[in-house]
Amino acid sequence: MTIAPGAREQAVTILDDGARNWKSLILRISGGLLVGLVVVPLYSLLDRPETGLAGSATAEQMTHYAALIWLGTVLIGGIAALALLIPERRVSDFVNRLARVIVAPPITLFAIMLALFSTAAAAWFLRGVLDGQPDLIDSFAQLTHARLLAEGALTGTTSPFWHLQQTVVTEHGWASQYPPGYIVLLALGFRLGAVWLVGPLLLGMCVFSFTLAAERLLPNDLALARLGALLAAISPFAIAQAGSFMSHTAAAAFGAIGLYCFARARTGADFWFALTGFAGGTLFSIRPYTGLTIGALITLVIALDPAVRARRMRALGWMLAGALPIAIAVGWYNATLFDSPFRFGYSAALGPAGGLGFQVDPWGNTYGIAQALAYTSAELLALSLFLLESPFPVVAIIGVVLLLRPRVTPVQALIGGWALLPVIANLFYWHHGLYRGPRMLADVVPAWVLLCVLAFAELARAARGRTMAGRYSLFSGVVMLAALVLVVSPLLFGASRLLSYERDPVSAALLRAPEVPDRALVFVHGGWTARLAARLAAAGMRLDSVESALRQNSTCAVHEFAQAYERKAVLPALSFEPRPTSLPAQIQISEGNRIRVQPGERMTRSCTLEINADRAGVVDAAPLIWQGALTNPATDPRPIFVRDLGPDRNRELLARHVDRVPLLYGPADPEITPRLWPYDGAIRALWGVGHVQ
Repeated sequence: MTIAPGAREQAVTILDDGARNWKSLILRISGGLLVGLVVVPLYSLLDRPETGLAGSATAEQMTHYAALIWLGTVLIGGIAALALLIPERRVSDFVNRLARVIVAPPITLFAIMLALFSTAAAAWFLRGVLDGQPDLIDSFAQLTHARLLAEGALTGTTSPFWHLQQTVVTEHGWASQYPPGYIVLLALGFRLGAVWLVGPLLLGMCVFSFTLAAERLLPNDLALARLGALLAAISPFAIAQAGSFMSHTAAAAFGAIGLYCFARARTGADFWFALTGFAGGTLFSIRPYTGLTIGALITLVIALDPAVRARRMRALGWMLAGALPIAIAVGWYNATLFDSPFRFGYSAALGPAGGLGFQVDPWGNTYGIAQALAYTSAELLALSLFLLESPFPVVAIIGVVLLLRPRVTPVQALIGGWALLPVIANLFYWHHGLYRGPRMLADVVPAWVLLCVLAFAELARAARGRTMAGRYSLFSGVVMLAALVLVVSPLLFGASRLLSYERDPVSAALLRAPEVPDRALVFVHGGWTARLAARLAAAGMRLDSVESALRQNSTCAVHEFAQAYERKAVLPALSFEPRPTSLPAQIQISEGNRIRVQPGERMTRSCTLEINADRAGVVDAAPLIWQGALTNPATDPRPIFVRDLGPDRNRELLARHVDRVPLLYGPADPEITPRLWPYDGAIRALWGVGHVQ
C-alpha cells in the first residue's frame, strides 16, 4: 500500500474541509449515520409483532452476528494494540515493499490472474460444495424460465402441475416475475451446455473489469487499487453469491464493466460513454432498481467531475444512446407479458404492496421508517462480517473516516456512491434478505471492498508520525488492524465459511433430479400447501393473495376455496387482508411439512385425504421441474417432473402422456430419503386404493 507521502491525485475536490462547509457537514452526517447504524443495535426493533416472522428472524440472527463481531473486535483490537510497540519506520518500510510487489505485474496480467482465481473459486464452491445445485426458489423460477427461453419459448404452459412460486400467469402463458436480463444469460448458459458456469464467469468478468477500472481511477494509489481488486476476488461473500444462481453477481459484473467504461471515458473517446450506458442498461435489465440507482450516480458525477464537466451534455447523450436499445428491449418484454412497458413482473405478481415506499408489505408486515432503519442496520452489520469474513465492524471504519476527514475527490465520490447509494435506495424497499450474507448489497461488493481499503489507508495517513505516550506508534497499530481485518480474516476464515454451506446428504438429494429412465413422467409428491399454492396461482390468483390465503386461514378452508375457485363456483369466505399476527396455529404433518388449523376445526373428507397423503413425508417439486423436459415432451426423451396433485387430477396428465412411464418420487413409506416408486403402487399407498382406477 502506498501510504507514505507522495504524489496524490490533483483533481479538484468536490467537498472541502471545514465543519461549517455544508458539503462537509453532509459527509459528517453520513459518517455518523454509518457508525450509528452499525454500532447501535437498531435491528432489535424488528423483534415486534407488527414486523412478522421475517422481522423476528432477522433480529434473532443479528443478535448472534453482533456477538461474534464485538467479540472479534476485542480480539483483533488487542492483537493490533501489540503492534503499537513496533517502530513506525519498520512498518512503513515493510508496507512499501509489499506495495512494490503488488504493483509489479502488468495490469492486464494482474486482472486476468484475479479473474481466473475468482472464477475457479466460485466454480469450486458451486460444484464441490453445493453439488452444482441451487437451493432458493428465486433460482428455480429463473432457471425454469431460462430453460424455456433457451428452447425457443418466451413463456411456458400454465398448469398447477409445474407452477412455481415467484412466477406469474400471463395472457401468453407462464413466466417468472424477474426481469429478463439475467434470464437471457442463464438461457445462453443452457444453450452452451454449462449453465452452472454462468455465475462463476460473471464473477470473473466483474473482478477483471473492476481491477482495470480501479487502476485507472486511482493512478496515484495503484497499490491500494490493486489491493482492493485482490480482496474483491477473494471475498467469500462474492464467491458465495456467484455460486448461488442468483442475479446479484450479474448485476455486480455489469456494474463493474460500466465503471471501467466510465473510467476510460473520463480521459478517452466519447464512445466509451456509450459503452457505459450499454452496461448500465444491461444492469437495469437484470436488477432495475440497482440500475436506476447507479445510473443516477454516474449522471451526478458527470455533472461534478472536472474531467468530464466540459462535455457533460455529449457524455449524457452517448450514455443514453448506449442504454436505449436495452431499455427498449426491456419495455417490449414488459409490455408483451405484463401489459405495459413500465410494469415489471414484480408488480404483476405482488400488486401495489410489492412496490417502493413505507407501507404494509404484501405479507401484512409493517414497513415504516423505523423498520427501514432497522433492516439497514442489520444489513450493514452483516456486511461487516460477510464481506471479508472479518469479525470487525469494518463499515463503521468508513463512517469514522467520513466523520474525521470529510473530503472526497470525484473518483472517491464515485466509488463511495457506488457502495452507499444502493443502501439508501434499499431504505425505500420492503424486501431485505440475509441469504448467505446481506444479498441485496451483493450487487456492489467490489465498491465496498475498495471503500474499506481506502478508509483504512486514510486512517493510516492520519496516524503517520503520531505516537501515544511518546513511544507507541499509532501508524503501526492502524496498519496491523488493517492487515488483520482486510487480509488475515478472509485467508483464515473464508474457506471455512464457504464449506459451512455444504448440505447434508438428504438435503442434497432433495435438490438433485434422481436417476430416471428416459421418457418417464415423474410425479413429485410435495406438501399440501404447495399443491394449493400452485392450484390457486395457476388459476389466476396473484401471489400476494395466495400467500395471504395460506397464512391467514386454515389449510382446509383454503382447500375448499381452491376447489370452488378452479370451478368458478360460489366462493366460500376467506381472509385476504394481510396481517402479521393472529394467524391460525400450525401443526406438523411430516418432517418440515406444516398446515394451519383453527381451534376445534373438523376436517372434511377431502382434507383428510390430503393430510393422510403427506404423513409419510414430502418432496418439494420446485427444485426438480427445471431439470426435466419442458417445451417438447413429444421429442425430448428426458423425464418430465411435475407436481403430484392426487390421483383424480393426475389422470389429466397421464392421458396426455400415454407414451411415458409414470413414476412417483417421494417417501411413500416412513423413510425420509426420497425414492422412485411405480406410480400405481405409490398412489395406492399415499392416497388410498379407492382413488386409483
